[in-house]
Amino acid sequence: MVFEQKLINSAEKSVLYCAVLANSLPEALELEARITNLPAVGSVDSMARYLAEDQTASWSSSVKSSESWRRFDSGNRHRPCQRAGLSRTLWILHGYFGLAMNEIEQDNKKSGKSENKELYDNLKSLRQAIEHLRQRMFDDLPQAAKKLAAFQQALFSDLRDTFDALKNQDNRDRLRAEDLPPALRHRFVSKSGRLYLLQVYPRDDVWQREKQEEFVAQLRKIDPNVTGTPVQLYEYTTLLKNSYVKAACIRWPRLPCWSSSTFVQLRA
Repeated sequence: MVFEQKLINSAEKSVLYCAVLANSLPEALELEARITNLPAVGSVDSMARYLAEDQTASWSSSVKSSESWRRFDSGNRHRPCQRAGLSRTLWILHGYFGLAMNEIEQDNKKSGKSENKELYDNLKSLRQAIEHLRQRMFDDLPQAAKKLAAFQQALFSDLRDTFDALKNQDNRDRLRAEDLPPALRHRFVSKSGRLYLLQVYPRDDVWQREKQEEFVAQLRKIDPNVTGTPVQLYEYTTLLKNSYVKAACIRWPRLPCWSSSTFVQLRA
């Protein structure tokens, strides 16, 4: 339970989400706009807005015409890693992170509030990681050199592949469902191409019954057929509670069983 709570607190959004299906791209856009405005909704993940936008003009004028393609030197990935230079760069970055942390501490002292705690903790964690990396870089020189060289080659290869993929994109028409990467297409668009998935994330912790009920109720006003883990948990716990009440009434027939509050009385 402790690690479960740590995962919940560390995630940018809930690990639970509801699923809403739209029968067309215009309907998906309309549903996304309406659902996003619900008080209990934190965010909505969907491919609808990307498929509806016209990216041709902005893409051709900015990305594909950029000179960065020619300036990128793929030969850099085969050069040996310069540990001394990397160490100096990391040390400078370490110092900048320290200055940023000092700024946060000073701002908190002036305001009397504890703000930007998440940013402060992230900067602190990065500084510790830099210290650890710099130490390991010179502890075992032969192994460190091999690992840094392998990482450098993998990094440059990944950058090269990414640049090539962007450069060779076909921007003669709007983005289509079949143009999406398979992982996104299979998740958000049906095999027939007629259904679009909207993943709706809650604003609050829907492990809590009250927040869970509020989240599900608001979504059902827009789509009565909404599904997903929060809906399943809500229905399951409701059935479980009612079954206990019914079982108690069967076991003790004289108890007043006309209200679900009987379950609360029995538990007390």
